[in-house]
Amino acid sequence: MSLNSQTPFFFTLDGTTSQVLTISNARSVSIMTSGGATDVQNSAIQNISLPDGATIELNCDGGNTLSSIVVTPASGVTAYVVLIGGNGIVTP
Repeated sequence: MSLNSQTPFFFTLDGTTSQVLTISNARSVSIMTSGGATDVQNSAIQNISLPDGATIELNCDGGNTLSSIVVTPASGVTAYVVLIGGNGIVTP
C-alpha cells in the first residue's frame, strides 16, 4: 500500500462574520454545515444549499481537479470544510 502524500486542510467558517471560502484545484472536498444553511457554488454558477446538519463530499475524476468552489455559510451558521490538494482562501 502506498503512502498518501497529499496534505489535508481544515477550515471552520463563521457565518456571523460573513466568512467565505474559495477553493481551487482541490482533489477532494467535504463540507458540513451546523446551525443553518450553507451555500456551495461552483464555477458554472450552480448552487447547492446544504441544510442544517448536512454533509456533502465532492471528488474529482482520476488525474483531474475540481473547478473553483465557493462556500458561504448563512449568518450565524458554522461550516466545516476539509480539502485535499489545491488551496483555499478565506475572505471576511
